[in-house]
Amino acid sequence: MTTKQYPCGITVSMISAAQNLMLAMAHEQLVRPIVEAYEAKILEEYNFKYDEEWREYGISGRVTERKKSYLMDSEDLKMFLSLTFEERNKRNLKVSHPENCPLLEAEHLRMKAENELLKQLSKLPKLEAFATEIHNMDQRKNAIDLGLSLLAPYVENADTILSECLSG
Repeated sequence: MTTKQYPCGITVSMISAAQNLMLAMAHEQLVRPIVEAYEAKILEEYNFKYDEEWREYGISGRVTERKKSYLMDSEDLKMFLSLTFEERNKRNLKVSHPENCPLLEAEHLRMKAENELLKQLSKLPKLEAFATEIHNMDQRKNAIDLGLSLLAPYVENADTILSECLSG
């Protein structure tokens, strides 16, 4: 049995990390519009208020953005989450725990895959800093983009990846 050789010190683990990140990104892109749409609809239909504790900081009124739902009054938050779980279940979106959000799980999966890609890339000469010395989000994004650009030519085609995912 022959082992495929890759140029520039690229390894199977690096290619696998890139492939996993691409799958995680695709999953997030699939889930995001679904979750954001039902959450926006819920926020539009209900009059959820910011908790009183935020008033001293000038935050009051109606919650209209999903990313600010954590600032809701506790009873409103309970109702909001209950409604989002109901909508999630109607759409048959799978999560690892009944009280999880599919979009947050997808984002977490992507971040873990990004971390693994950076870890794998740090094994290449002159890229050791990818493991420890990325100090801000722009550097992180640039390193991930560089890694994906470097490894994309070696990643399996979409049909092969999909058949592997469905069979395994």
